[in-house]
Order: sequence, then structure tokens, then C-alpha cells
Amino acid sequence: MVEKMLVDEFEILDNNGEMGLSLQLNETPIETAEFVYDGRNCGILIRNGQKAYIFTNIVDEVRPKLLNSPEIMVIEQEGEEIVNSYMCPVSRVDEIPVDDTLPDTLYAMLEEIKEFYGEEGVKAITEKVWKI
Repeated sequence: MVEKMLVDEFEILDNNGEMGLSLQLNETPIETAEFVYDGRNCGILIRNGQKAYIFTNIVDEVRPKLLNSPEIMVIEQEGEEIVNSYMCPVSRVDEIPVDDTLPDTLYAMLEEIKEFYGEEGVKAITEKVWKI
């Protein structure tokens, strides 16, 4: 049975169209890896056929690039130190049955900002960051 783990902190990297995934992980050496993705909210890194690392809230801007990438570079770190890096094929699937939680997450974040900075602060941040 594959052990499943939710990854809270990760970064999707885009280096001139070459996609990457950086996460905090210091595991056994890599033998096989596959990144399963449906072009939406969630991707799954299956490592050595034994562990599935689940990434949710993949931002909209990188979704099409990630979906159309034949492979990604996975960078495993412990703190600031890179402990492992390797290329991993991207397997496209029709659907990963995980709700798109990004809108709810962004809403909760804006509510926290609103409590701290007020409505004018939220307005200034959204105009600067999201240009809305």
C-alpha cells in the first residue's frame, strides 16, 4: 500500500519553461519517481512506488505549463541544503479527485490581512499583487 502525505510547503519553479518542484524532504535515495497531474489544483509525486506526496493549491499561472511539461526537476531540501535532485516524468491524468481549495485559501488569507491592515490595506495589496 502507498503511504500518502500532504505537503504544506513547496514551490513550483519555472525556469524559461523548464518546470521544477522544490520541497523539504530528506528520504531514502530515489529509485523511481513520477509526478501525476490533471492540470488543476493538485499534483502527486509518487516516490519509489511507496510514498505519495500530495501538493494542493497549485497556483493558476503554472498549471498549464506544468500540465504540458514532459518532465520536472524535483529538488529535495533539508533546510537550505539540497539533499537530492532528479528529473521526473509528468503523467497526465483526467482527474485527481481533490477539490480546488485555492479560492478558499486565498479568501482566508485576505480575511486575515483585512483583520490586520483593514479594508484599505487589502485593497492596496490586491491592487499591487494581483492588479485588480
